Amino acid sequence: EGYTQVSSKHKKLRIHTGTHFHPFHSDEGRAEQLRWFDHWLKGIDTGIAELPPVRIFVEGIKQWRNENEWPLARARWTEFFLRPRHQLKAEPEPLGIESVPPDGFYQPPLTVTDQVQVLRYVTPPMTEDTEITGPGVLVMYASIDTEDTNFIVKLNDIDPHGKRSPVTTGWLKASHREVDESKSKPWRPHHPHTRALPVVPGEICRYAIRIYSMSNVFKAGHRMELEIRSQESSDDPMAALLPPDAAHLPSGRATTHKIYRDKDHASHLLLPVIP
Repeated sequence: EGYTQVSSKHKKLRIHTGTHFHPFHSDEGRAEQLRWFDHWLKGIDTGIAELPPVRIFVEGIKQWRNENEWPLARARWTEFFLRPRHQLKAEPEPLGIESVPPDGFYQPPLTVTDQVQVLRYVTPPMTEDTEITGPGVLVMYASIDTEDTNFIVKLNDIDPHGKRSPVTTGWLKASHREVDESKSKPWRPHHPHTRALPVVPGEICRYAIRIYSMSNVFKAGHRMELEIRSQESSDDPMAALLPPDAAHLPSGRATTHKIYRDKDHASHLLLPVIP
């Protein structure tokens, strides 16, 4: 976010995977920092100024790659629609709400149960290696029976044996669904977070949920999975990457969530597919 907004042309972006250890403390990470500091603080020509400004680590194929901009100019912004039987497909739903009832889940508070309810939608197996690099968004139409909830979404890579690997995640509090269109892009909704707008129970609302930047090759035979939940699980592997006490405050109210995906409520992912 800082890289896209800073005006200086003398800027570099490095997008890595895993914890903070590698970019700051590994031999490779420290060497790159020294090249940067030697150039700007000591006037030594380390060659770093001539390198492309963006360097990313691509999961799935485990490779570093240089790029010239962020997001990538050659990205094909592609919609993946939530469809019946928990499928993600390229084609939108042709039928109306009278023929396509919503999916749903009921989440009691964690003081009652430690079980986190999850809705999952999965693509068919990839017919070829498919790279998704950049930020994304889940545009989702939903109703709840309370005035507020959390929406926590995750993208996973599922291999042919069913092993699930986390790719990225995103969050939105329902009462903070307001979007400032003047500061938004189709792939990056801007939520001002200056006020809470309580949800009218039972009303279908549009939620644009930011999905944080990723770079992953879904290999042929793998599937992409979308998860939707309202609470964070204590055994979530992503939690290991966060500072202590950085989890989202859970809701204390039992809430029924309905996710709509009919012709007039075309809930979908918008993701940058790289040719």
